[in-house]
Formats: sequence, C-alpha cells, structure tokens
Amino acid sequence: MCYGGCAGILLGMCLVFQQPLTGFPPAAWIGILAVTLVAQIMGHSVFNHLLAVMSPLVVSMVILLEIPGAAVLAAIFLDEQLPAGTYAGLGLILVGLAVVVRGQGRRRARKASLDVAGGPPPVLGGN
Repeated sequence: MCYGGCAGILLGMCLVFQQPLTGFPPAAWIGILAVTLVAQIMGHSVFNHLLAVMSPLVVSMVILLEIPGAAVLAAIFLDEQLPAGTYAGLGLILVGLAVVVRGQGRRRARKASLDVAGGPPPVLGGN
C-alpha cells in the first residue's frame, strides 16, 4: 500500500505540475528503474525487516552510513575529490556504530542472564 500510494501521489504531482512522463532516453529509464528497485523498494523493505529483528537504535545508526558511504562511492566511481573531513566523519560514524552495537550486545546478554537467574538480584534491605 505504501509504495502504491507514493506512486499515485507522484503521478498526481507530475500531472498537476505538467511534468513529462514519457520521452526519456533508454539510459534514463534504466536509471529510474534501478533507483526504484534498489534504493526504494529493496532499501526501505530491508530497513523495515531490520526493525523487526534488530534494535531500532542500531538500525537508525546504520542509516547514518548512507551519506558518507555515498560520498566514498562517488570518489571511487566518479573520481570526486572528497575533503578530509568526509573520511573523518565516516570514521566517527563507524566508531559510534561500533559503540552502539557493543552496548546493545551487552544489554541483551545482561537481560538473558537475568532471565536465567529468575529476575534481578534482591535489593539491599531484604525487600
């Protein structure tokens, strides 16, 4: 429903603002199809699946890799010159992601050990 609704809204906006819907060269159609299948359908579907099996915190951190990752791909495939700050930012994001993933693993392990032990340890004072 989501993808179909978005496609309908996009079609309506193209009609309202009189944007062409045909007449593009074959290379443009291949690009449109690739972006639609890979970035939109597969990308969003993968993130929706990840939210069902992973912590939302980890998934949101992974999304942060999109912009510096695209910059690195542009440097590799399009010979773009990236400022040093881009690499520093990517490194910082990777370190942050590692901290979050390790923290989530520790949290999950602590919760599992509490479940095995029958709950949290007793509080001081006997209550």
